[in-house]
Amino acid sequence: MLSTYFVRTLLTVSAGLCLADARQCPPLGPVLPPPKQPSQHPAVKAAIEGIINSLEAQTSGFNYSAVSVGVQSIYEDTPFLDFHHTPPSPASKRGAKEVDAGTVYRLGSVSKLFTVLAALKLAEDGVLSMDDPVGRWIPELSGHESDTESEDELDRIEWQDVTVADVAAHLSGIGGDMSSDLASFDADWEALGLPKASPETKTQACSGSGGIRPCTREDLLEAFRHRRPPVYPPGQAPVYSNAGTSVVGLVVEAASNKTFEACLHDLVLEPLALQHTSVGTVSEKSDQMFIPAGSTDWDMDLGIFAPAGGMNSNTEDLLSFMTAILRNSALSPSSTRRWLRPASFLSAWSSAVGAPWEIYRVDNLTSDGRIIDLYTKGGSLTSYSSMLALVPDLGFVISVLAAGPEVIGLWPSLASLKAMEALIPALDLAAKDEAKKRFAGTYTDKDSGSRLTLSLDDGPGLVLSDWVVRDFDVLPNLGRYNPATINATTGSSLKSIRMFPTGIETKRRAAWRATFPAFTDEEAKVIDGSTFIRDASCVTWRMVDRLIYNDLSIDHFEFQFGDDGETATSVKCKGFDVELTRDSEDSQDHEM
Repeated sequence: MLSTYFVRTLLTVSAGLCLADARQCPPLGPVLPPPKQPSQHPAVKAAIEGIINSLEAQTSGFNYSAVSVGVQSIYEDTPFLDFHHTPPSPASKRGAKEVDAGTVYRLGSVSKLFTVLAALKLAEDGVLSMDDPVGRWIPELSGHESDTESEDELDRIEWQDVTVADVAAHLSGIGGDMSSDLASFDADWEALGLPKASPETKTQACSGSGGIRPCTREDLLEAFRHRRPPVYPPGQAPVYSNAGTSVVGLVVEAASNKTFEACLHDLVLEPLALQHTSVGTVSEKSDQMFIPAGSTDWDMDLGIFAPAGGMNSNTEDLLSFMTAILRNSALSPSSTRRWLRPASFLSAWSSAVGAPWEIYRVDNLTSDGRIIDLYTKGGSLTSYSSMLALVPDLGFVISVLAAGPEVIGLWPSLASLKAMEALIPALDLAAKDEAKKRFAGTYTDKDSGSRLTLSLDDGPGLVLSDWVVRDFDVLPNLGRYNPATINATTGSSLKSIRMFPTGIETKRRAAWRATFPAFTDEEAKVIDGSTFIRDASCVTWRMVDRLIYNDLSIDHFEFQFGDDGETATSVKCKGFDVELTRDSEDSQDHEM
């Protein structure tokens, strides 16, 4: 932590500087419990109406493309937004004629989520470890000494150093895929300065599209053992890799001793009741799929690359899939928490990569300016494109599926981002209003002479003020909870602090933590305006659980809920060993 001397020095030398406003610095994650009934909140209803109006305006000109958009809270049983567009012009003679939540689309790279989840399930069951070298499960990739035709060390992929976690999170260092080699396409590439194409390239070509055969296991391993050099050493930097996810698929097959399709069915699709989600071609169920007019490769077989992009699903199943993840039904709570984390930064402040999440960080959608992490995965395959998004802090998910010439490319991504832009501030307001009913008010214990007040404002979390324990005013004397300053006579100007949920809870109790500011507002402005580090004063994570007494922290609080499991009836100050009861008039005024 920055020393007092350093802060005072900055205060002295910063005279005349244009000081930055210090932003709010809550702990990472939800600052309030997500809203349990968001669809009933006026702000959410208004946001939904605006999103639907925007979608209707955009799709009114889509004569050949289908669109399906669904949004659901993990605390509600049905979507609060369900939008579908059926193009007026005839689609293919085969396929769905009316687009709805049951219409099936090709998913493209959204498939990677299912593949990685299957590997995580096997890891959770103890069958494999995500830290296993892939060579443990794929003998051909167990080393490089006798597996490479190249004597050049710079061209060798160090497979013995590549783990399952690496290939799941695009960190193996290998390249993207095998379908983009220009030499496999008939064209005059030499006119563009390229050398003459190798005859072997033509015979080795595989992709599954354009009349080219699908790639096999042997094709994949041959290419990335013998011919393709690495982009980076393992673990250095992410490179988007369909080949890497296909290696995850091979690991899943080997570890489960089943085909990839069978393993995915047993570990993911059947347990989550995803009845309309499948791998590979769906010719026998083509009446459920939207097939764009003129499409000739809607049922293309991706072969060994199916784990990376060959799955099919509909809005109903995808919403169920994502809500299962956030409800901890797909994995255990601890495994889910670890999965919803970055594996690597990117070179943009707002972006990171997970396994295989595409993660975006935003701080401009709520009144408090806090960071909210968006876990997304996009996909594209021929005429189909898709985007899934999960917002764990606010407990909702988005599915955008599209197919046809007007929606190829970024349309699903932009549509999902616009939906989140409207919904995040609305759900944040819904969370505040529900928290006000659940927690706000005065809590007292007259026998011990203790009281505190909880309220909400435009900032994050609950505001804790008027905190008195055993007739002692805590906040003005916060600096005295230190052996060196216990007898200090100069009090603090602190009038309030903030409290945040920790995620440790049962049906009737929940643990929260207060945050004690490391710096005054003036000091924080000086630090942020005088250093090259962005938000340098934001060190809340270093300040938690610091003031300990009898093994319990002064910042530790525990709420007790009533019979409804929602409305707080009391709060215990753990470090002070005192329990305060919510005033009855507050409980009645704020009943859900």
